[in-house]
Amino acid sequence: MDLLEEKLASDGLVKLRAAKAAWKAGSVEELRETVVEYQLIEAAKDLGLCTKTEMKALHGMLNKRNECAHPNDFFSRYEHYARLHLGIVNAGCHVATQDALSP
Repeated sequence: MDLLEEKLASDGLVKLRAAKAAWKAGSVEELRETVVEYQLIEAAKDLGLCTKTEMKALHGMLNKRNECAHPNDFFSRYEHYARLHLGIVNAGCHVATQDALSP
């Protein structure tokens, strides 16, 4: 996010202020304190710094970073099936290895 914030501020926040007049940040530090990162990514798209597809990818990476920074005990359905699949693959490898070692 630091790189994106610096890129948004590379012109002294002129373009950002024109696009987001309600944002009153006067510096990158104030921007970090007053605007959520999700909105900064959207602003980057609005200013042509990234495409809609890139914005979605950045949002996804931000969400994944936040999940890692604030873990909980909830396992998503995807994680459950991935673990189940790995268990099946590991069991299959074990059986195949045992079959190969049998006389």
